[in-house]
Amino acid sequence: QSRVRVEVRTGSVRSDLRHVSQTAHTALPPHLDLPIAESPRPPIDVPATSARSRETLHVSGFGPLADKFRTNPQPHSAASQREGTPMPILLSHTSSLERLRSVPPQVDTAKNITQPMQMAQFAQAGDALSEEVLRSAGVVQRPAHRLVPSGRHEGGNDTARIHRLGFEEVPAGLLRAARDDVYYAGPEFTFALMAQATSLIGMVVLGHELCGTYAHFAQFVSGFYERPALTSVERIRGALGELRGLYGISMARRALRWVRDGSASPMETVVSCMLGLPTSMGGFGLVAPVLNYEVALAPAGRGITGTRTCRIDTAYPEVMVGVEFDGVAYHRDVERDRRRREVLAHEGWTIYVLNTEEMLNFSQLRNTVSLLDGVPRLRGSGPVSDAAARELLDRLLRATRFGVGLNAALFGTDVPRGLVRVHL
Repeated sequence: QSRVRVEVRTGSVRSDLRHVSQTAHTALPPHLDLPIAESPRPPIDVPATSARSRETLHVSGFGPLADKFRTNPQPHSAASQREGTPMPILLSHTSSLERLRSVPPQVDTAKNITQPMQMAQFAQAGDALSEEVLRSAGVVQRPAHRLVPSGRHEGGNDTARIHRLGFEEVPAGLLRAARDDVYYAGPEFTFALMAQATSLIGMVVLGHELCGTYAHFAQFVSGFYERPALTSVERIRGALGELRGLYGISMARRALRWVRDGSASPMETVVSCMLGLPTSMGGFGLVAPVLNYEVALAPAGRGITGTRTCRIDTAYPEVMVGVEFDGVAYHRDVERDRRRREVLAHEGWTIYVLNTEEMLNFSQLRNTVSLLDGVPRLRGSGPVSDAAARELLDRLLRATRFGVGLNAALFGTDVPRGLVRVHL
C-alpha cells in the first residue's frame, strides 16, 4: 500500500481567527475564508435550504461520472425499516469535509455510490446519533452536520446540526458510504454544500485542495499530507449541473471558475491564487497557470537530472515561464534543484523562485510578479492596488492555515511558538 507523507509546518505568523458570522458572500468577509468547522469557537448553524432548494428535483442519474465509481452497498429498503433496522445517517457540510480529510484515500475503504439514492432512505431529523458510529466514520468534531429529507425540521443541538435537502433523491456519484449506516457527501457534493457558508476566497482555496494532491488535517493545525486528488474541476462542474436549485450553487459556480487542478501544497495554492485571480479580487490578474506542469526533457537533460521529465509548480507553457515555491519539504536538495533548473533553462524555460520569507513580504512578491511581463493578463484586468493585493495575500495565508501551529492537536490552550520545546 502507498504510504502517507506528512509535512508539519508551524510557520512564524499567527492567524487572526475571528468568530464566524453569517455575512453576505459578495462582501468577501475574511472570517468566512475558513470552513466553519475550522473556527476555534463552536460553528454556526448553516442554512441548508432556501425557497429554490425546496423545489422537488427528479434526477435520473449522474451522466458521465456514474461509471467512474465502484459498486455501492445495498440501500436500506422500506422492509428493513419496518423490521427495525436503523436507517443510515447522511453526513454533510463540515462533517463530510472532515471525513474527506481525516481518512486518507491510501487507506480509505469507503464505497462510492453509483446510483441515485432517495432521501427517504436516510434517518430523519429526530433520530438519535451514535457517538461510536460517528467516530468510527472518522468524524469527531461536534456538532455533526446531517442532511435529512425535506419536511419537519427540528433544528439541532450540541451533537448535531440538521440541514433539510429539498431533493427527493441525490444524484448518482455524489455520495459515499463509510459503513452501512453512515453515508457522507463526496468531494463534489461537499464543495457545493460548503458554498452555503464560506466566502468566495475560502471556496477557491477549498477547491484547490479537493482538486489537488494534498489535504489539510481534520484538526485545525498547520501542515498537510499528500494524497491523490479527490476530484477535478471538470467533475465538480458536472456535479453542480446536477444540483441546480441547491442553496449556494451560484457561489460554488463562481468560485469554481478560479480553481485549478493539480496543486501539491497549500503554498502552491496561495501562489496560484495570487497570480491568477482577477485584480477586482486582489489578484495580479494573470491568465490561469498550469499547476505542476510536466516538461519532457531532451536526452542531455535526462542525463543531468536522471529523470525523463521535470515538474514546474506554476507554469505558463505558452511563454515558457514558471514560478516555484521553495518549501522546506520539497526543496531540501539544493544541488538537485540547481541542476533541474539549469536543465529547464537550457530547454528554454525561465523559472522564478519564491521562498517563505518572500511570500510573507508583499513588496518582494510584487517585485517578482513584475518580472512576469511576458505572461498574458486576463481580459479587462486593470492594475491592482497594493492594499487589495495585501489583503488577498493575508486571507489566502489564513485560509491555508499558515502559522496556525499545532496548538489544537497538542495543547488545551494557546501556547506561543518557541515557549515550549516539542518533540515529534
